[in-house]
Amino acid sequence: MKSKNQGGVAAYLEYLLVAGIAKGLFHLPSSLAYSIGEGLGAALYRVDHKHRLIAQDNLRQAFSGEHSSLEIAELARSTFINLGRTVVETCRILKIDRENFRQYIRVEGYEHFQEAKRRGKGIIYITAHLGSWELLPLASALMGEPLAIVTRPLDNPYLDKVINRLRTAWGTRVLPKKLVMPALVQALFRGESVGILMDQNITWKEGVFVDFFGRPACTALAPALLALRTDASVLPAAIVRRGRDRHTILVEKEIPLVRTGHLRADVVANTASFTRAIEALVRKAPAQWLWVHRRWKTQPRAESQAPGVSPGILNPKPETMRFPTLHVRKTFEPDRLRSILVASPNWLGDAVLALPALANLRRSFPSARISLLVRPWLSPLFRSLPSIDELVELPGRGELKWAATALRQRDFELALLLPNSFRIALISRLAGIPHRVGYATDWRDFLLTVGVRPSSGTPLHQADSYLGLLRALKWDAWLRPTGFLRPPGSDAEVEKLLAQSDLPPYAPVVGITPGATYGTAKRWPVERFAEVADRLADRFGTVALLFGSSSEASLTRAIRSRMRGAAIDFGGRTTLAELAGLLSRCALLLTNDTGPMHLASALGIPCVALFGSTDPHRTGPLGSGHQVLHDPPTCSPCRYRDCPIDHRCMQGLDVERVVAAAESLLIRSPSPADASIRLVPAVFLDRDGTINEEVGPIQRPDMMRPIPKAAEALKRLGEAGYRRIVVSNQARVARGDATEELVEASHRRLLELLQADGGGTDAFYYCPHHPEEGRFPYRRDCLCRKPAPGLIQRAAYEQQVDLERSYVVGDKVSDMLLADGLGLPSVLVLTGYGRESLERLQSTGGPMPAYTARDLLDATEWIVQRRRPA
Repeated sequence: MKSKNQGGVAAYLEYLLVAGIAKGLFHLPSSLAYSIGEGLGAALYRVDHKHRLIAQDNLRQAFSGEHSSLEIAELARSTFINLGRTVVETCRILKIDRENFRQYIRVEGYEHFQEAKRRGKGIIYITAHLGSWELLPLASALMGEPLAIVTRPLDNPYLDKVINRLRTAWGTRVLPKKLVMPALVQALFRGESVGILMDQNITWKEGVFVDFFGRPACTALAPALLALRTDASVLPAAIVRRGRDRHTILVEKEIPLVRTGHLRADVVANTASFTRAIEALVRKAPAQWLWVHRRWKTQPRAESQAPGVSPGILNPKPETMRFPTLHVRKTFEPDRLRSILVASPNWLGDAVLALPALANLRRSFPSARISLLVRPWLSPLFRSLPSIDELVELPGRGELKWAATALRQRDFELALLLPNSFRIALISRLAGIPHRVGYATDWRDFLLTVGVRPSSGTPLHQADSYLGLLRALKWDAWLRPTGFLRPPGSDAEVEKLLAQSDLPPYAPVVGITPGATYGTAKRWPVERFAEVADRLADRFGTVALLFGSSSEASLTRAIRSRMRGAAIDFGGRTTLAELAGLLSRCALLLTNDTGPMHLASALGIPCVALFGSTDPHRTGPLGSGHQVLHDPPTCSPCRYRDCPIDHRCMQGLDVERVVAAAESLLIRSPSPADASIRLVPAVFLDRDGTINEEVGPIQRPDMMRPIPKAAEALKRLGEAGYRRIVVSNQARVARGDATEELVEASHRRLLELLQADGGGTDAFYYCPHHPEEGRFPYRRDCLCRKPAPGLIQRAAYEQQVDLERSYVVGDKVSDMLLADGLGLPSVLVLTGYGRESLERLQSTGGPMPAYTARDLLDATEWIVQRRRPA
């Protein structure tokens, strides 16, 4: 299919016509040229029915109650006349030069520009199609401050070439909209100024919804993102007409940036403040804005029309269901699933980070057959994985045909799609898998039967992103990491490789991975790798094993050639199984943000991980014992393949610091993260009947009533060094009698009441499931409903609890069964259902509690007296 921006006879004839008119307007006297432009604008207002109605409708909604119908019509007509004048001024733009431009254009607020210029961080001018907007970059250039401006190419390439020649006549730089971010980043880091028009409608993919004239408008997020990453000054600016051919440039005060640490929220907040500034400029000259543009064309999704909402999933069909994180087109009963196909990520690092999700999936479905759809080259990674029953390899060619034939015959019941690709969703659909679950991204929502909305706010680690699919479905998904991976190769093969390389027996080895498949922006300089390897060899006698793919072999050769010490170059020489086996021999791995880094961490090998353009909070190595070095400049994370400026994020990591980090691992000095991990005892408490009065189903937060002396008991437990962790069954969520939001709001209210009396709790865990009753996705036989151990196991992992010194306190038989199953001492309180539970336990023969207490305070005194040291 041809692009719109193609030449041709029709386009050239259009160019000749427009060029002829422009030449005529250029040579006519000024008054006559303006009269023609104004006449054309007025005529267009009368004959262009479509755009006249758009302008009038936009004005009517923007100024509802502020102007009469006659005033709205006059504003719309003035808009067309202003367009006619703007066309004339664009054709005559070369008549303005350094000698006479102050005759036509004056500047208000120049001091704001000077103040921002002194910061030296670059300036982002946010502006609008207001007045004669083409004169704004011209005037800036004539004053000695040329702009870099972002433009969309015209459909006619001949006209586009001419208009850009006019724009650049006095030094303005034109940056096409496509792939413009690297060029803008470079300009701002050089302290230059850029101009961005941000008053036009934009697609969901590139924008966020913010308020503009009282209506949610999909607005470009690029200016806010650019400002946050470069720390540039943001100045609203526009040019407005002060007469037929006289103009004033308005430069407003710098807009302070909102920085909370949550990138998505910061982008929305700053885009909203930028848009308010644009609206204020338009209100100063409403007849001169481009009201004929369909500014509010892109609409928010139906469930939220409010500004600040990010674009998302299309409106569902009437039969679909919506939850806070799910868009469900088709429900299923998890406990009936017998065959699950999981689509694996395609990159080594992402595949390793998917291991926690696979392990948790096995915990949720211990009897289901779990198959993994995987690229053949990644198969060795998963062959020894106990959570997978079978590997299904994607063919090298004809994936879609294979999906519709061979894969369809396998009759999988559910597909869990870990990658966000459209293609993998299409493959699962062609395979006829009835239930397809994945993140609703990349325009693939219509291919999913359950679409999970990506979380907003603080970005998740990639491992948690995969776990998020399970959490959204209310499946068990808390264990991270899952333990060490066994090397998928044989020890004999690895020893043979090392023997062939003349590695001395028992020589200490360190691994080095200097590459990064994504691009050069993630790579530390090879000469620094070589220097670190030599200094470790001098002190510890280590031998460096250099790893890399065939495309990275030049990097490993470069390191080897620069080294004095012993090294073995395995660049481009290992299979995945051999790489895993060799990594398992290393005392540590010195690495960029790479797949081998994640493989090493899964094998239990400590890493010195060097991060620059990427974020270790999202892709750092899992587990403890690693040294992650990251000094992010304002432009990080950028995720560019190649740095558009001076690669400061990686250049800032010096050899001394990397050597120190490696030495601390080689001599096994505990890292700060390791030193801070200290297990503490806990008391796991049932809530209703133990802490709160048992009043039946709680429908409102104001029904919470702490049992007398409960606050005093909790305070005493906290002072004695116990974590106070509430574990509660909340099956009314499954039944539909309450939402998770109500459960959490009710508990917050209880916490407020306890804290008012000096008490409190440290954490709250609840099970929303029911095995036989309720609605999707809560109806299932789970591992977290008491007396199952899931809630306490999760709490112990996340809260770093020493279970050997912990207790369970409750008023129900399920609490005693829970403690007995985990081997923990239990206390039965006689509040709530305590007396009935005691009679039942006595009649059935247990399990009996270690102590029966009058109330929680009595239970606390017994526990504190028995407190055991660590």
